[in-house]
Amino acid sequence: MIQTPGNNLRSPHKPKLEEADVGALNHYFDICISSSRKGHASEETERIYQENMRAGQRNESLKSLDKAFEFCAAACNQEQAGFPKWLWNYEIESNDEKFIEMMKYTLTDFHLNCLVKTNTLNDERTPFVESVIPPLKAYAKVLDMLTFIW
Repeated sequence: MIQTPGNNLRSPHKPKLEEADVGALNHYFDICISSSRKGHASEETERIYQENMRAGQRNESLKSLDKAFEFCAAACNQEQAGFPKWLWNYEIESNDEKFIEMMKYTLTDFHLNCLVKTNTLNDERTPFVESVIPPLKAYAKVLDMLTFIW
């Protein structure tokens, strides 16, 4: 089975959002993120946040794309050896084809990250560059719905 890379995706040096920033921003809008919720969000925002968290735990967005969910479930049950070959030989006719293609690029990059035997993090930006940018790049290039200016 493919296992996630043992990377620390959150900077160990600072919280996601500093308490002082939360206090300053709270005058303009509700803040409801996992690390800064208590006392900073209205009851309505907290309710919406909880609904979104439950929907995420149930994978509702992915499940709405039946064939993409089926592909993702099948990919999770593959062995690491031969994984890229399995990915790119997987064919299915569906309205989800472009989304599945984007998933193939993302999972190919994920497979590359799994090949690293030791934790080679040398900067807090490394997990971002290795884990966040590739799926966004695949989304942008395959679905043509996003552009980046670096």
